[in-house]
Amino acid sequence: MIDSPSNPTVKLMHLLSTSKGRRDQGRFLVEGIRSIEDGLAAGELPVTCLYNYDLVGRTERGRALLKKLSDANVAVLEASERAIEAASDTMHPQGIV
Repeated sequence: MIDSPSNPTVKLMHLLSTSKGRRDQGRFLVEGIRSIEDGLAAGELPVTCLYNYDLVGRTERGRALLKKLSDANVAVLEASERAIEAASDTMHPQGIV
């Protein structure tokens, strides 16, 4: 489980909250179950996904999304709430970025 806000994956995701980071990486950050589901429905796959099971896995919808991402060979990494908050751009992260 990723716990540190200084983890390289967390730092990279946090950089995507800036226009320079998005431009340099050619990526953007998506947060929340619904937004990730919408991306998948549009045929897009995330490169990496951080999630906190206590927040996402408590619902059937969240568990189904984690399974779908895993089945699609997306790098799905469990992270603490602290790491999710560091990677996130929102004040109250939804548990998956």
